[in-house]
Amino acid sequence: MNNLPDATLVANWARQTSEGDLRNAENLANYLRQLLVRRFLQLGLQHEESQELAQECLIDVLQNLAKFDSERSALGTWVSGFARTAIRSWRRKEYGRRQSEITYDVAPEVPVADSNISELENSMSATLRKLNVIDQELLHMRFNLGLSFEEIAERSNLTSVNARKRLSRAVDRLRRDPELRSAMGL
Repeated sequence: MNNLPDATLVANWARQTSEGDLRNAENLANYLRQLLVRRFLQLGLQHEESQELAQECLIDVLQNLAKFDSERSALGTWVSGFARTAIRSWRRKEYGRRQSEITYDVAPEVPVADSNISELENSMSATLRKLNVIDQELLHMRFNLGLSFEEIAERSNLTSVNARKRLSRAVDRLRRDPELRSAMGL
């Protein structure tokens, strides 16, 4: 047995919905979504793309539902016009996206100048060595190990508030260090 409602029933749902009677609006939307997905699959889209495009197209169909005239065509034929327009637009967009992509084989190799990086690493190491050993350890736990202030507090016999304050002061000292600022180009 076919689970699809007959054309007359669907046309009535469309008329009722366009007149503001929303009792069968959900049934209509489900029917139209299935119809659009089938149409997009017939036109060569993959299932996931069909689902996504059907949802976008369904919005257009429902916004223009008042323009549907059951005397001129069947609802399925009318909706197919929206599907054809949507797929043309989708294909143009995909073509443009593919044209603008650079494949891995074609992408130019860009050398990275590491002289500035090594200078920055040296400055950072020197600046970190200027800090108190406890502050160095707190920075390591926070930024290298990714621990929360509560976890740092447990491991360092501090309260979480004190750990946060000490870390904040240590980071501030790093930010203000003239050698490090110079290496960063600030």
